[in-house]
Amino acid sequence: MCSLRDIDLAKRDEQVSTEEIETNLRKLKLNLGNSTAPYAKKLLKYLKKIKPSDLSWRDPEASQVISSDSEIIRCLSEEAEDEYNYYMEPVKRMEGTTPLHIKDVCNGFVMSYNNTMYESVPIELSHGSWNESEEDLVGIASGILDTMLV
Repeated sequence: MCSLRDIDLAKRDEQVSTEEIETNLRKLKLNLGNSTAPYAKKLLKYLKKIKPSDLSWRDPEASQVISSDSEIIRCLSEEAEDEYNYYMEPVKRMEGTTPLHIKDVCNGFVMSYNNTMYESVPIELSHGSWNESEEDLVGIASGILDTMLV
């Protein structure tokens, strides 16, 4: 699964100019400087250490993005736990949990699954002449089951 940032980067063939990186970094610093969020000063301190010439278009800071899995946030988590927790609060609120009914349906399926039941694909699940490879199906099934770990 790709993030919107990954998709955008994949579409980009050319690199962002140094001037654009400098402008983006300057705007990011300005926004953090004007912010009253408890983490803003720590992030600003980190950004002041970064030279625009050390960034490429692949670095999130170069496009004014501070990703929750970026180096700047990892440093924040190590140096300032309260500020890190404040920064991550929206992420924690967005985490979903799998409804109990869905877990029950999946558990029921696993308990009653009979390997010989599906020697051929049922007609309602058939896509005609194309079929996913076994590797693709394993990936899809793993992805679905991984959602149950939440």
